[in-house]
Amino acid sequence: MNEATQQPRWTLGYEAEGSPDAAWTIRHGAGADTIVYETTDRIGPDDVESAKRWAEDYLGKTLESRDVDVEWEPHHPGPGTAPDFYTALVDDAP
Repeated sequence: MNEATQQPRWTLGYEAEGSPDAAWTIRHGAGADTIVYETTDRIGPDDVESAKRWAEDYLGKTLESRDVDVEWEPHHPGPGTAPDFYTALVDDAP
């Protein structure tokens, strides 16, 4: 990937674990401007690889006119902890 074109703007995380609304969620933006783009409750909370594939398929459709390459960067809330969400580094250079 060309680092000059990478933009960490899409995130993937499992939200509301343990509640009836629990789902993998794809978001775009940062802070108060974050928008939920898609959710799925068909993938379990521990099936990270399936969730990443689902999100990559979604991003490929959303960015349909671009050559999209996605790398997932985990965000850890603290040292030695499991990731609480993943940031998609999307190379969408023409």
